Amino acid sequence: MEVGGLPSIPGLKLIVTTAEASTQSERDWLAGTLGGHVADEYGCSEIDIIAFTCPAGNRHIMAENVLVEALPVVGHSGLSQIVVTDLNNDLMPMIRYCIEDLVRLSDAACPCGRTLPVLESVQGRSRRQFIKTPDGRSVHVVSFPYFMEERQSAGIPIRQFRVVQLDLATLDVEVVVDLEDESGFAELCRQIDGLVREQFGPEMKCRVRRVDEIVAPPGVKYEYFSSMIDGGEPT
Repeated sequence: MEVGGLPSIPGLKLIVTTAEASTQSERDWLAGTLGGHVADEYGCSEIDIIAFTCPAGNRHIMAENVLVEALPVVGHSGLSQIVVTDLNNDLMPMIRYCIEDLVRLSDAACPCGRTLPVLESVQGRSRRQFIKTPDGRSVHVVSFPYFMEERQSAGIPIRQFRVVQLDLATLDVEVVVDLEDESGFAELCRQIDGLVREQFGPEMKCRVRRVDEIVAPPGVKYEYFSSMIDGGEPT
């Protein structure tokens, strides 16, 4: 049977997502389409696998292989910057290596029964992920993926999005969404505009554009945010 343009695969037991960040809605769609359980892998080239999702959907840190430390980040309640130490690399040890990802750790017990630490969420790089506002602030763009994932969970078929800061007072938001009803897209635009005003101030202008596809340059990972001013880094 073919669903969503992809054929299901008889006997498929596990689908591993890696390299690119994915939302829970995207992983649910992939599992329903191909007919297998989805395990999301989190890691980096220098350390290899840092965490894997279990059948209960939680990311467990591979504590036998890597030591993970979480350093508090000023201005980001509940988020920490991850620092990792590879416990198995005898040739080129990586000690307290800062990969500049913002994460949230959890102390809750996992229903799967595993006692390995749980990495609740990964928000991506802390560098080049700040929107500069007209009132002089530097605000992390993490509110956008939260917003989009909430809309996906509510049934709005958002497939991709990208935010570009054009200048100090203008954001360009590209959205790939399977909505046939124009009024539905107009409502989504209104909600995005509300998010921008709430998070980045009333002087920040937002232009929302509906596009067919967002393609990353060859050899470059897809990133949901880029800035045309000062590299988008905090001052």
